[in-house]
Amino acid sequence: MPHGHVAKTVLRNSDLRVVMMVLKRGTKVPTHHARGSLAIQVLDGRLVVTLLDTGFDLAAGNVLAIESDVEHALIAIEDTAVMLTVAHRQ
Repeated sequence: MPHGHVAKTVLRNSDLRVVMMVLKRGTKVPTHHARGSLAIQVLDGRLVVTLLDTGFDLAAGNVLAIESDVEHALIAIEDTAVMLTVAHRQ
């Protein structure tokens, strides 16, 4: 993992994308936004997602939904595996 994380798209069609992502402890994903609604489901580990100046501490089994175009950032508190589901706008 040269950048502390690896991501693999497991499903993509015209309006939906599912991505499996593994982040090494301490990895930060800088502030960005998705062009569609997003669900982040933590499969293993622990992750803090910051959006709208609020931090959400997510552990395995937690899911966070984020509206389209809302800026957010991630930091892996532990080695973490997540499933990202993005519903693209048509």
